[in-house]
Amino acid sequence: VYVLPRDSPEEVRAPVGSGPYHLAAYERGRRLLLSPRADDPRAAGALPVEFLIVPEARRRTELLLAGQADLVFDLAPEDVARLERAPGCRAASRTSTVVSYLALSSSDARFRDARVREAIDLALDRRLIAERSFGGRAQPATQMAAPGVFGHDPGIAAPARNLARARALLAEAGYPSGFAVTVEHREGRDHAELARQLAELGLQVDVRSWPWTELYPRLQERRIQVYYGGVAATTGDASDVLATFLHTLDAQRGYGATNSSGFSHPGVDALIEQSSFTTDLTERRQLLQRALRLAREERYLLPLVVPDDVYGLRRGLAWEPRLDRRLLAGDVRLAR
Repeated sequence: VYVLPRDSPEEVRAPVGSGPYHLAAYERGRRLLLSPRADDPRAAGALPVEFLIVPEARRRTELLLAGQADLVFDLAPEDVARLERAPGCRAASRTSTVVSYLALSSSDARFRDARVREAIDLALDRRLIAERSFGGRAQPATQMAAPGVFGHDPGIAAPARNLARARALLAEAGYPSGFAVTVEHREGRDHAELARQLAELGLQVDVRSWPWTELYPRLQERRIQVYYGGVAATTGDASDVLATFLHTLDAQRGYGATNSSGFSHPGVDALIEQSSFTTDLTERRQLLQRALRLAREERYLLPLVVPDDVYGLRRGLAWEPRLDRRLLAGDVRLAR
């Protein structure tokens, strides 16, 4: 919730801020420069902070290695070892709250057959995806909330790959030779291993990568058959995902705002709503766990892996990654 003074204009065109920094420069899509406030004691000793927007992971690494950046987000897996070998640089990582997943559209008649959804689920080798697509910096996901998130159910296990059973289920459903499917994702995701595993099931996979500005409208309009994406519980609470991403869209009550998959289940909805008004933490955690388990059993949303958040930084900086993935200038210090 962002709070503004009562007399603020309807549209704020020149933000000032209430913290130790003020906005010195802003170029949309390129850079943001913050300068310490001379009249704020909290800014004593603070340095100017410049945020650069660099979509390409490899380019971010190059800037760090060239000394033109001090801290970069979302290192490409193949760049981590290179960075560790470079003088003056290091990598920092932690298990994230992001779950990488595959969403099967409920508007596609083929996926409304539970046998087809189970076949795809059983055809996936999550450990290989973690190893080959994430450079080993990931772990198999069991549900739509990562370990460490409040509501995560440690009793849910990732299914072992069973390709023979998966092919049999697909044949039972009337697709002995598989079928053609289009998988869409944001640019920059490594889809090779996922596509290979789906092809082994017998699916004829067409993968399409989009810039986010083009992909987002397609998600909002629910025009995607199969989506390969990621979702984060940024506050560390499973309700981040359940209430907005898994609950049936109900704008009037504030549920389902990011439900782009069309997933809808009355039982899941009821558990989410009950958890919203439950103050006992033990009871609330159990409700969240039940909702996650029920959603997992439906198999419209197939959790794949929980990747590590990996950052690169200059060795002269003291900084540790946060669970919420935010970068606060006050957390960054010059190492002694």
